[in-house]
Amino acid sequence: MSPVVDPPSSSSFEDAAHVVTPSPYDRDTTDIVWSCLAVIFSCTWAAIHPNVPHYGIRASRWKMLRRRVLLMLWAILVPELMVMWAVRQWFEAGQAVEDYHTNATGTMIVSKSAKSSKWTMMHGFFLVMGGYSLAVDGKEVNSLRAEDHWTTSNHQHFCICVRRPSDIALIAWPTPRVEEIQDKSKSDALAKLLILGQVVWFILQLVATFSSHLAVTELEVVTLSYASINALLYFFWWDKPLDVHEPILIERKPHDTPTSSPHYDDDTDNPRWGFVWGQLIFQLHAILIEEPRSMSLHPLVLVHLDHSSKSEKYSLALCGLAGSLFGVIHCIAWHFHFPSTAEKVMWRVASILVTAVPLLWYLIISATVMLLKMKTTSEISGASRWVIVLLGSLIRYIGMALVPVLLYSYFLARLLLIIESFVSLRSLSPEAFQVVAWTTFIPHI
Repeated sequence: MSPVVDPPSSSSFEDAAHVVTPSPYDRDTTDIVWSCLAVIFSCTWAAIHPNVPHYGIRASRWKMLRRRVLLMLWAILVPELMVMWAVRQWFEAGQAVEDYHTNATGTMIVSKSAKSSKWTMMHGFFLVMGGYSLAVDGKEVNSLRAEDHWTTSNHQHFCICVRRPSDIALIAWPTPRVEEIQDKSKSDALAKLLILGQVVWFILQLVATFSSHLAVTELEVVTLSYASINALLYFFWWDKPLDVHEPILIERKPHDTPTSSPHYDDDTDNPRWGFVWGQLIFQLHAILIEEPRSMSLHPLVLVHLDHSSKSEKYSLALCGLAGSLFGVIHCIAWHFHFPSTAEKVMWRVASILVTAVPLLWYLIISATVMLLKMKTTSEISGASRWVIVLLGSLIRYIGMALVPVLLYSYFLARLLLIIESFVSLRSLSPEAFQVVAWTTFIPHI
């Protein structure tokens, strides 16, 4: 006799209805972490365009790799400084191209090679990044960089003043073909397109996730912020050669001498530097990303490749805007699910700080520079000048009190956002593990 099997009760059907069976289209925490880290590191690594290294660094592959990795880490920790670096080089490269066309191929009588050639932004970037190196008897003696001042001297030469007053020589305008510079560059159009495609696909996934009313994690918001910053780097460094290891040597002509001598001057009263916190961000950038440069060696006479007030003004402005953009994107997670209320409040406060501090920093520096310029204007009367002096002193002391607080608060907030984006993965909502059903977005029969 066969055993009697009890029919399933209604309660067992109800229990079975609540059992969540894993779908092959769902994702887990590991998928979220790896997809975000892949986008952050790949797009950051590809966006960084380092300068041509000095000979001591070029002699060691380990030093070259370490230098590139450190640049990538700084781009992750302080991406707005990278944006400032890219903007300054973009302006300086454009200035170099303009100077070449004005002085080497303009109304002056020049050599046929200089007149038949044309400098592009790639040529300008190659000069700014240290792509040309001064040589004597075929031996490299100095790299010509953005911090080195130079000026046109006669028909087809420009004068170099490199680090020391004695390092002065007349050399011919370099006229390499674009193909020569591209041959030194490690840039690859296919690699850029692959990285761009990866970032675009990630953004499309986020948009589709929002449209499907699914949950987006805090780590994905952080990834979106880095993708946005790296997009700015791509834009400004698009024409900059990538990973150039060896410069083009330019032979020095020791028998030529310049028509005038360089001089030293005190630059501390220059209005475009303003107070110490205005210079601080540039020096911090120089120490972390570029080599420190001498601020006292002035160019000779006509045209000079230095950090002009225009490049400083716009690079500082975009540095502040990039930092604020970074914070605004974090505000997308304002109403996201967090493991606790305290973590949600911490995220909101940190997002506000990261958004507001760069703008406040820029406003303080702008007000300082404006007051200094007004102070030096001869049209202002004595009473108005005293008012400007008092306002300048007030802003100065307020800034000196706020700057340490703003700096510590800003970097602490940045660190908290990064840490919380990973910590919050311990308690995600069920919707965060669901993936987009793309068939709902694609027309089909």
